[in-house]
Amino acid sequence: MSGKAKYKKAYIDDVINLSLVKGKVSNHFIAKWLHVDEKTIRNWRKDYYEFDHAFHHAADILKKELAETARQNTKIRKRKIIKTTADGETTTIEEVLPSHNDIAVYKKMGINEVFFNDEKHQQKNT
Repeated sequence: MSGKAKYKKAYIDDVINLSLVKGKVSNHFIAKWLHVDEKTIRNWRKDYYEFDHAFHHAADILKKELAETARQNTKIRKRKIIKTTADGETTTIEEVLPSHNDIAVYKKMGINEVFFNDEKHQQKNT
């Protein structure tokens, strides 16, 4: 623990991952994990909201990240197909829609909000 430890945004992911595995983490545990003083962790929690938030809301943060990933995966994607023939190589690009399996997996995970647009979300909340 020599020198002053510098905060890194990547520490948020460490706290989230450890919180999900252990259920709850303490300043002492994270300090040992990151090889810094416990006082340093307390200071970082005061100075960096996202870092502090990760201690208490790891599951919510993960759910939001999963929802965003699901949202991206349910958009039309492009697939590049390269075929090699005796005459040479041909390249085609086609659009790929999400499959019903993609949607079923996200619904089973409880990420239903991915499939509602803002208007339906507002109707649901009203």
